[in-house]
Amino acid sequence: MSNAWDSLARTRDKPWPARREDLSNALAAYRTNPLARRIVNLTRDHVWGRGIRPLSKNKIVQRWLDRFWDHELNYMDERMPVWIDALTLDGELFPTFHFNEVDGMTFLRAIPAIQIKAIEWKSNDYEQITRFGQEVPGQVELQWWPAVTQADPKESSMWQYAINRVLGAVRGGGDLDPALPWLAYYSDWLEDRVERNAVLSKFYYDVTVENVADVADAQKRYASPPADGTVVVHSAAEKHDIKKPPIAADDAKADGLALRLMIASGGNVPIHWLSDPGEGNSEATAAQMNDVSYRHYATRQAFVRRRIKSLCTLAYQRAAAAGAVRLFNDPQSAASVSDITSDDNQKLANAARTIAEALAKMIEAGLDTDHRLVRLIYKFAGEDLDEADIAEIVAKAKARAPAPVSAPAPEPS
Repeated sequence: MSNAWDSLARTRDKPWPARREDLSNALAAYRTNPLARRIVNLTRDHVWGRGIRPLSKNKIVQRWLDRFWDHELNYMDERMPVWIDALTLDGELFPTFHFNEVDGMTFLRAIPAIQIKAIEWKSNDYEQITRFGQEVPGQVELQWWPAVTQADPKESSMWQYAINRVLGAVRGGGDLDPALPWLAYYSDWLEDRVERNAVLSKFYYDVTVENVADVADAQKRYASPPADGTVVVHSAAEKHDIKKPPIAADDAKADGLALRLMIASGGNVPIHWLSDPGEGNSEATAAQMNDVSYRHYATRQAFVRRRIKSLCTLAYQRAAAAGAVRLFNDPQSAASVSDITSDDNQKLANAARTIAEALAKMIEAGLDTDHRLVRLIYKFAGEDLDEADIAEIVAKAKARAPAPVSAPAPEPS
């Protein structure tokens, strides 16, 4: 069985030369192609938004998380947007964990994916990675990093987060990978159009004189071409004409639109986000196209949110194992995120208010015995709460609820 696992993982990944070429091309496109830069920036702006912050219900763990997140060797609010760009471009992220002997803090760095040439895993499961082989410039042998799950708490170690990873593969794939050929085609096509239009703007004067003897005089008079707006007076025997290159620059608008559509599809963005509304696209069509992209960003944001939780948990466990913080078996860690779209808050607030009003009478009547209605309210409000959270909210609500007022006793007749 171990051989089957190993064979599956090794055959589903791209060969390293092809993978390395994709990583190099994606970086080059990001640096030189405005469309590639925009696709990456759109992903970061929607996923990161106004920021993501680690949270914990445990006050001791929360204080440590705040110190870890804002530590001068980490500054995670500045580091995470760059890591989200790396995920978009490379399809994987390789954070490294380091122990600070001075204050017992774990600080983080990351190695570019193009330097990670080899990954090894347990013989019976390719998802349980044991170590990573890094290509160091100027060094022949690989530098091996132990996986953070295998390393000593004070030992420098590495981990991997990957997106667009097909089943059975170990390496991820960048969001730009399917769009890279079309980005190159579009750049070549656009450059060709610019050069062709530049040639079309060129011309020269053709002056015809009736007598051969007058040629020398005409050449002398027109040694310097007339400036714009100049009045030239000549006899009827002398004819002036302007010659332009006979290049048939046909309308290539459809070709450019087709290329941009391929780029937009590969980059998971609607065409009108790439500075082109598209022919025949109505407001309703544009809204539907936006919704597809928003779902993609919401999925990616959920991925980043879970990985931030994982990252903080690993860092906390290392610090606790080294004695730098009190150890709790369940640190109760989570991560807060901002909305994908600007009108999410208003929509969620309206939905929460509407359903709360509709279900209030049912709750007052004692029909919500299993807290199902409370869960529905928070679901429509966009909050993903577990059973413990729901129970805590209900208990606090009951504690704050006013005591029922008994009806006054009837007066004796």
